[in-house]
Parts: sequence; C-alpha cells; structure tokens
Amino acid sequence: MNLLLLLLDQYDWVVYIVCALGLLLYLGLARQAYREYRVSVFALEREEKWRETRQALAFAALFAGIASVTLYVNQVVLRREPSTRPITAALVTPTSTPVLIGPTLTPEPTPTLTPSPTPRRPPLRRATPTPATSPTPAASPTPQVVPPNCPNPGVRILSPGMNQTVSGTVAVVGTARIENFQFYKVEFAPGDPPDPNAWVVIGDVVRSPVENGVLITWPAGAFPAGVYWLRLTVVDQTGNFPPPCEVRVIVPAVP
Repeated sequence: MNLLLLLLDQYDWVVYIVCALGLLLYLGLARQAYREYRVSVFALEREEKWRETRQALAFAALFAGIASVTLYVNQVVLRREPSTRPITAALVTPTSTPVLIGPTLTPEPTPTLTPSPTPRRPPLRRATPTPATSPTPAASPTPQVVPPNCPNPGVRILSPGMNQTVSGTVAVVGTARIENFQFYKVEFAPGDPPDPNAWVVIGDVVRSPVENGVLITWPAGAFPAGVYWLRLTVVDQTGNFPPPCEVRVIVPAVP
C-alpha cells in the first residue's frame, strides 16, 4: 500500500495526463455517437448509437473518477499520513551517507614527522670545545685562549691565542669542520688593523676537515717584527662560508 501511495505521490502528473487524454477522447466519441443518434432514422441504428454514447460517457466518467481519486489521495490522504513521505527520504538518504563516510577516513596530514631536528646537530659540537692536544712548537707556554671573534664552533683557531707572541715555525691549531664541508684556508696579513687586500694564503687550501688539530704551519720567523693577523675560513659545497675566525699575534724583533 505504501508503495502505491509513493507511486501516486511521485507520478501523479502522469495519471493526470492520461486521464485528461482519455476524458477528451471519450467525450469526443460520445459527442460524435450522440450526433449520429439524433440523425438516425432506423430504431436499431438509433439504439446502437445510443449504446455507444452511453459507453463513451461511462469511460469518460471513469477517467474523471481516476483523476479525482488521484487528486484526493495527493491532497488529503498523503497529507494526513506523514509516514509515507519519510519513506522517500529513507530510500534516498542511506545511499548518500556511506559515500561521505569513506573519504573522511583519510587523514593524510600526518607528515608532521618531517620537521626533524637534524639542523641542530652543529650545536652538539660545543660539548667538546676543550682542546685535547697542546701545540708542540709554540714559542711561549701561554694557555690557549679562544679568540672573541670566532663565533662559529666549527671555524675556530685554538692556538696561537689572541695577542700571543710567536716566533719561528708556528703550528696553527684549531677546528675546521662544518656541514657540507668543501675546504678551508688559513691566511695572514700584517698591520693593525690589516689591509683588506693584504691577506695571503698560507700554503694552499686544505680539503680535509680538522677538529682540534693542526690546521697549517706558519713560518713566523721569516717575517719582520710587528703585529700580524691569522684568519681561518671554511667553505661548504655551495661556496658559502660562515664568519671567519681571526686571531691577532705579535712577531717579536730578532735580537
């Protein structure tokens, strides 16, 4: 019964069209049969046309009755029975809800593991700033002093210290190790402050990193007495380099 009411509710316009066409058709047939009935002369023919007229009117009345019943069901019965309307919703909605549940179960923004703390590895080297080895060819037994202008722990001259007096062959001890290491170089320049264009590379560039070891040897005794600066520069694979480390030393006059 509910299925029949549902069909009447959804396809009532089809019933109205069919009933209208049937009503017009049989009214036309009844009209034509009645005209022939009036002009008929013979009693048998008049009786036949009268029967056709009544039959056509009966079919017309049947189509009118069907249309009336459909209208009554839509306007009265279906308005009283709200249970027939939810049937359509129940038949339609279950198909949409399972479809929407599936895609919501894909929480792909889980790549929160990407911000790994790998770039914080360089600060771990600060745990080993104590020089394990002492410079052997140092002229004076002054303690190793980390210069204040060596901000990067991977670019550091440990010996000679700041304002230290050196002579003879000086072993420059320190650390030259950064990420993506390519090479390092140690330069010297006279003057205080030195001329920016007076820096000269000691030996050649070195393509192996060093940590708390001898970076290069500098023949300080071969130069006139005065103030000199030593500079360590470490370059990475991209050609960039952190701030260099500079140390001020003094070469004394030879007696």
